[in-house]
Amino acid sequence: MTASTSITTWALLRDQAASRHGSEGSGMNAKHVKSDPTLIDLDDAPEWTEDQLARAELAVDGKVIREANGTLTRPRGRPRVASPKQQVSVRLDADLLTALKATGPRWQAKMNAELRKAMGLKH
Repeated sequence: MTASTSITTWALLRDQAASRHGSEGSGMNAKHVKSDPTLIDLDDAPEWTEDQLARAELAVDGKVIREANGTLTRPRGRPRVASPKQQVSVRLDADLLTALKATGPRWQAKMNAELRKAMGLKH
């Protein structure tokens, strides 16, 4: 196989892969070809739960009446807590940091508990 044959073969394979994946062109310049919406079988879609309906966007004639709240599977982000932790930057002695990390997973939570205990604060 010559170099020009190899380049031609790779170009052919690239173009075939692009056509199989619904793209026109190649690489970052590829334009995605939308699928035909008439090919979607709505009978295959699972029924929506009451919770999903309550969180879904509500629109009438294209005008949004109620914004969506979260995703269809679960609300976005972490659950809210009454008193969230604050992120800080602090300088520690190297040997202290090594000792803290040596306590294993959740060493930061353990450090928080020890600081609360040292300050006489309840958990």
